[in-house]
Amino acid sequence: MSFKSISITLLTGLLVAMSACSTSPTPTASVPTATDVAKAPTTQAPEVVIPSATQPLPTITALPEPTAIMPMGTPMPELAAGASVNIKQIWMLSENTGWSIGAAPGSSDEHILHTNDGGGTWEQVTPPQPWVASEYSGMSAAMAVRSVDEAYVVYGGGPAPIVVWHTTNAGASWSASSALELPTIMDMFFPSDLVFVDAQHGWLMAHLGAGMNHDYIAIYKTTDGGSIWTRVVDPDLNNLTMSFSKSGMTFINANRGWVTGSTNGVYDDLFLYQTDDGGNTWTQPSLPPPHGDAAYFQITGNMCTSYPVMVFGANDALLPIQCHNYNTDSVEGWLYRSVDGGSSWTFTNLPVVFTSRYAFINPTTGWMIGEKKIYHTTDGGATWSAPKVVSWDGIPWFLNETTGWVAAYNDDRTEYALVRSTDAGQNWFKIGTIIK
Repeated sequence: MSFKSISITLLTGLLVAMSACSTSPTPTASVPTATDVAKAPTTQAPEVVIPSATQPLPTITALPEPTAIMPMGTPMPELAAGASVNIKQIWMLSENTGWSIGAAPGSSDEHILHTNDGGGTWEQVTPPQPWVASEYSGMSAAMAVRSVDEAYVVYGGGPAPIVVWHTTNAGASWSASSALELPTIMDMFFPSDLVFVDAQHGWLMAHLGAGMNHDYIAIYKTTDGGSIWTRVVDPDLNNLTMSFSKSGMTFINANRGWVTGSTNGVYDDLFLYQTDDGGNTWTQPSLPPPHGDAAYFQITGNMCTSYPVMVFGANDALLPIQCHNYNTDSVEGWLYRSVDGGSSWTFTNLPVVFTSRYAFINPTTGWMIGEKKIYHTTDGGATWSAPKVVSWDGIPWFLNETTGWVAAYNDDRTEYALVRSTDAGQNWFKIGTIIK
């Protein structure tokens, strides 16, 4: 099976919107076989020797733990000191300290950056990832930030082996996981989502190819803090549909998680899948339908998109959904909320914004940005402020009720800027992102 006939337009859309790792065999002890007892003379019964409690037991030596294979090759070229950098995604942990994924203007190779001055200057802390020229979108990175010092990073578009990098000292040094076992069916490896729910449990979703309304993915899972990754979803396993585009992956605990996306109007149903066993099996959860119409999400010509679930603690979750009904040319949106970890949901209406990004700091306070408008809610989406009109779209990140950043871009993503607000999103000023 091959994806070489992939549509470049579809693949580009997928990248913008957006194995089992060699699990070592369980160490087995070298158990000695029973020693043959020499035959005694026929005139004498064989002597039976019973070991006493003081006799030494056989020494059992466990096999060594698997060791990570450090990827070899020329690392990614460093960005020039004093040069500007395009910030693609940002995670701020305080007013001054945070992480980002960035690239030099005109380049699609993504670097890992760290700031201590609110985003004005950035230190290069990219792991020693080997670099190669990519056929698709450069050296692309997915990142999970756990604190000002700890983060995980995985790269696609580079040479094998593919590993997940881990730092606990703000990128001063990195360790590599065991190599990910790659699926037999793949044309690329584009990581889009890397999430952790605690110090041990994490998941990685990577896109393997696209075409004919398929988005082929693999999902990996770790239970040991990122040293070993096991592939739990891929095209061969067939435990999660490869049809339709995937918008994101989120987990709320070690067992329950969701993959969101869109059927793109070619299949009449909402794309939303849930796992309750850490990713091994997936089902479609039942949501209360809008307008009390049990078949609303199955209406022909009603294209619905589920956006990545946002989680807060052990129980609270928010799920944005928007539908474009081509029969009536109308667009509607809803913010679904769960207070029991996703077992049940309620919903409120969303402002009409067809393509959106969301940033919530808790279940009640958040922002939505799309079509150059920014909306703000403080009551869980029951009401929204009048939209703030801006000249850009982007990926928002808010630290608290007043302070936020947006990794902004223009319509065709040829220009980028990092902008910041200190008044809950009413006014924004540009930050001159410079490499230290």
